[in-house]
Amino acid sequence: MTSEGYFIEHHKIGFYTATIYQWKPILESYKYKEIIVDSLTFLVENKRAKVYGFVLMPNHIHLLWKINPPWKLERVQGDFMKFTA
Repeated sequence: MTSEGYFIEHHKIGFYTATIYQWKPILESYKYKEIIVDSLTFLVENKRAKVYGFVLMPNHIHLLWKINPPWKLERVQGDFMKFTA
């Protein structure tokens, strides 16, 4: 990774969107929302990311976050998606 790539990944807030397969509205259920929040809490408590804000909608989420070094965006995003899938 170039020093510019490192700067972008670790010093800027990123916007992330994830959609539910076939846009099914499963996030209407509290138990599924809780999985998302638990995963974000894990990332923050383990210093993988700083979460600035998020919005949960019935079929997708929006997230503002910054990845903490030495973690890589791909790893944090992948772990988040594996846990919440």
